[in-house]
Amino acid sequence: MCKGNNYILTIGIPVYNGGAFIADTIKSIRIPQEFEGKVEILVSDNCSIDDTARIVKRFPHVFYYKNQLNIGYDRNVNNVFLKARGKFVWPIAAD
Repeated sequence: MCKGNNYILTIGIPVYNGGAFIADTIKSIRIPQEFEGKVEILVSDNCSIDDTARIVKRFPHVFYYKNQLNIGYDRNVNNVFLKARGKFVWPIAAD
């Protein structure tokens, strides 16, 4: 995890071809006012071939990473932890 920031929590969403659900997943995340600026939402896209990227990019507060190749589910979940900037990481399903 990267250091030198104020994030307490990273909510990480590993996804592959989740365009049908990803917007609802992101919208369902509610961050209490006292934690605004201390929680990041991170999407690790496992080389989706649907409209996942286009949909996620509509949410400017979400950090988006796309793998160049499909690296499999386990490694994509690991990517969430590697890219996270929060002290704690909470992975959630994209659907």
